[in-house]
Amino acid sequence: MPKIGDHAVVLGAGMAGLLAARVLADAYGRVTVVERDPLPETDEIRRGVPQGRHAHLLVTRGTQILDELFPGLLDGLAAQGAPVVRDLAEFRFSPGGHLLCLEGRSAQPFSCQASRPYLEGHVRARVRALPTVAIVDRCEVVGLVTNAARDRVTGVRVVHRAAGGAEDTIDADLVLDATGRGDRTPAWLATIGYDPPPEEQLTIHLKYATRHLRLRAGALGDEKMVAIGAEPGRPTGFVLLAVGLVIAAAALHAASRA
Repeated sequence: MPKIGDHAVVLGAGMAGLLAARVLADAYGRVTVVERDPLPETDEIRRGVPQGRHAHLLVTRGTQILDELFPGLLDGLAAQGAPVVRDLAEFRFSPGGHLLCLEGRSAQPFSCQASRPYLEGHVRARVRALPTVAIVDRCEVVGLVTNAARDRVTGVRVVHRAAGGAEDTIDADLVLDATGRGDRTPAWLATIGYDPPPEEQLTIHLKYATRHLRLRAGALGDEKMVAIGAEPGRPTGFVLLAVGLVIAAAALHAASRA
């Protein structure tokens, strides 16, 4: 792919930021990922990903995309203990009170049940290994830099927490915000004269919780995932899935207050 710019900056080193950096590395000479939190060296839950403790899995299209961006990633995850559902008989699914009969092997793995910290840790290692990508942690973005006409973003202002709070400017041809729910871009754009984007909110009254369990070997038989959906008169659901060798299973519960 021909390069369309010299330098791109990605704000946030979660899954969205890491995947954005991987794609931008094909189109820009250099990519810098800026992350506020200290990034762990191992596959640990971190403050910036509060949902990281909950049950996660990659369905078919997600596994395909990640394996295209990082060849061999799925095999590496599986080799180190992440359960991969390749046969539909390994999946028990009961939506609306009706047990589906699933059988056969799909052309692609149906799901990869790596925990969020485990998956993110492996993707982060792959991104760090890219020769044109740099990940800078303990670095907080505090504002945007623009040209004199304020009609183009030309970089970001950052504070390096690891360097005693020193402030710096990082120039960029493109700034991509992947900071998630702590996103401050609308406020930064307002300070340079842009109206905030319109918002729509839909309250769904949904809550969920996850608990990690250690199960004895063979407790699930040949199944790697059990999903019991809500049904009339019982607005709750339950998912039990194997997520690795150390944490054998996770349970997910959802309840509606409507």
